[in-house]
Amino acid sequence: MTVILDGLTRVYTKCTVCHGLMQVVEPGLRAHPCCKPEQSTMETLCSQLLSAALADDRATERQLSAQIEALDNRLPNLGAAAARYTLMGWPVFPLAPLSKIPAIPKPKGHGFLDATTDTARIIRWWARHPTHNIGLATGHLFDVIDVDVKKAAGGVNSFLDLLRRGAVYNHNGFVVGNTVIPDVHGLAVTASGGMHFYIEPTGKPNAANTLPDHPGIDFRGLGGYVCAPPTTLGGRGNRYSWLVTPSPKIRRD
Repeated sequence: MTVILDGLTRVYTKCTVCHGLMQVVEPGLRAHPCCKPEQSTMETLCSQLLSAALADDRATERQLSAQIEALDNRLPNLGAAAARYTLMGWPVFPLAPLSKIPAIPKPKGHGFLDATTDTARIIRWWARHPTHNIGLATGHLFDVIDVDVKKAAGGVNSFLDLLRRGAVYNHNGFVVGNTVIPDVHGLAVTASGGMHFYIEPTGKPNAANTLPDHPGIDFRGLGGYVCAPPTTLGGRGNRYSWLVTPSPKIRRD
């Protein structure tokens, strides 16, 4: 969340109460100050756990800890998430279980070119294949700046350095100077611990290793795709998740 706390770029989400565009000015912000969000189940349990700990109620503390552990370890509902993305207008296609590879490889399919916003079709697919991961075709309602920490150590630091220097992505790649930094309209953590910065579509194609001096940064635009939360690669913590949910700027629901 350094990009938010340091004011390096503007990050937006969708208010959970009024559903309007909302700038995220602090970690965990889910609603406008004038809106009163309901607590999630996890938030409620954590609040009750804190109260039990302060009251030195060990029995309740153990019970709540077990509930939180079970909730944290539950299997993701990939089908429901895939259907929800189509309702947002995002083209979805299936990935193989515990994988980032398209489930229907060539010549039987067309990978990300099979992506669709047909909700009924997606529901039918995941009803038959509930463990398939979720791919999202980029370049339509959003592009993604992919900051990788696995291929090149320091990818996050590379991106933060670009933001501090006032970089923007255009047809020439990342350009450093007194330019406007693209607003972020969704922020996901990848299974490897990297980051996906969702921005409004630029019309530009994919570009890997966009800056040799700043390793670990790729661009996903036309002709590309990303894994969508809650895609999992197996094992605890090895899952994609939303740090900041998508804003109304890149969704049609």
